[in-house]
This record gives sequence, C-alpha cells and structure tokens, in this order.
Amino acid sequence: MDEIKTRIYWLMGWRVVLVTLLLGLSLAFQVTKGERVETFYALIVFTYGATILYALILQHLVRSEVLVRFAWGQIAIDFIVESVLIARTGGIESPFSVLYVISVTVASLVPRRRVGLLTASLCIILFGLLTNLQLYGLTETWGWLPHTRLSAAETLQAFGVYALAFLVVGFLSGALADQLRTADQSLQEKEQGLHRLRAFHENIVNSISSGVFTTDAHGLITSFNPAAEEATGYSSEQVHGRPWREVFNWQPEGLE
Repeated sequence: MDEIKTRIYWLMGWRVVLVTLLLGLSLAFQVTKGERVETFYALIVFTYGATILYALILQHLVRSEVLVRFAWGQIAIDFIVESVLIARTGGIESPFSVLYVISVTVASLVPRRRVGLLTASLCIILFGLLTNLQLYGLTETWGWLPHTRLSAAETLQAFGVYALAFLVVGFLSGALADQLRTADQSLQEKEQGLHRLRAFHENIVNSISSGVFTTDAHGLITSFNPAAEEATGYSSEQVHGRPWREVFNWQPEGLE
C-alpha cells in the first residue's frame, strides 16, 4: 500500500513539473506574441487545483484496490485535459500531442500489468476522435477545432505516425514496468527468505546446550545464546556489538 501511495505521489509530482515547464513556457511565448492565452491559464489553474485535491483525498485512502482506481482516475482526467489542450491548439497539428506520449510513460507507475498498452490504446481513441472531428469539420462552429490545413491523406498519415508512437512507447514502458515489478517481487522474496534463514539460525544457536556465540567479519559479537549467558554472566544485550576479545579478555600468546 505504501508503495502504491508513493507512486501516486510521483505521478502527481510529474504532472505538476510537466505543466509548469510546458504550459508555463508556452504561456510566456503566447503572451509575447499577443495571442489569447485563456486556455493555458485555465489548464494551469485546473492542474494545480486538482493536484491539491488529489493530495487531500489520498491521505484518506487505505485499501490497495481503491488506490489503484484513484490512480487510474487521475490518468483518465489527465488524458481528457490533454485532449482539450490539443483541440485548442490545432488538433492534429498541435505541438502538445507529445503530452500523450509522456502520459503513457508516466502512467506505467501504476502497479498493473499491461498498463502501457491500455493507456496507449486510450490515447489512440481520444486522438482519433479529435482527428475525425477536425478532418470533417464537425466542430468548426464551436471554434474549438478549426479545419486542418493538411489534406485527408496527410492527416491520416500524421495520425498513423502518432498512433504507432503511442503503441511503441506504451509497449516499451509497460514491459519495463513489468520487469521492474518482477525484480522487486523477487527481491522481496529473497529478503523474506533471508529473514527466515536468520531466524532459523538463531533458533538453532539458542537451543544448543553449550555456550555459543557468533561474530561478524570484524569480530563483533552478533549473537550470544542462553548457555553462553549462563557461563559468562553476561547478558546478550551487554555483549552485542562488542569485540569478542574484549568480552573474554583474550590476547594471542606472546602479546602481553
């Protein structure tokens, strides 16, 4: 659960960074050109406000399933916001279409298999919808998607290139995320095995009737069984981490 929360915080952090850099720079550029910037202002304010709201909600979520759904909800809203931005800045000709690629990559933080391909498919659907609306001029009266200057063939070619890029990035990021999760699970299993082995070793040492102690590579005592405590009068806490030569006042022969 803590790992999922950490990934969601990373997701929110990346969102703020990207919005600050991309939209902030674009806003400054548009202002210098004297163009309308209401969309940029609105999206920046919305992103910061939504991130604050997400952070407040996240503090009250506990179950892993709910956290994953919460992350997916954020990703879906991100894609919708990006679609609005792309529609307002030229549709198929918008320079912000690359945001889909970035979002597909960042979405791989969500701990679910094939998340890259799922998000890439969602991007293709949204971008395909925008492309068709723009190609056939279905929203010109709204002033959102002006008719593209590209021909139908060029529009479809551009869409195909973007769709292929979405799929490739989704596949690669998803595969990498799956490998990282597999490696993390393997590491956790090995750590658990090491803990069990250490506990088994301690049980064996403690059950021996003779006095037994163990040390690390530097000669510092790491365990001291009950028989050793009884024989020396020292408790395990008193000798733990101390050099065994110091505890037993031992010196090599010839060194006085």
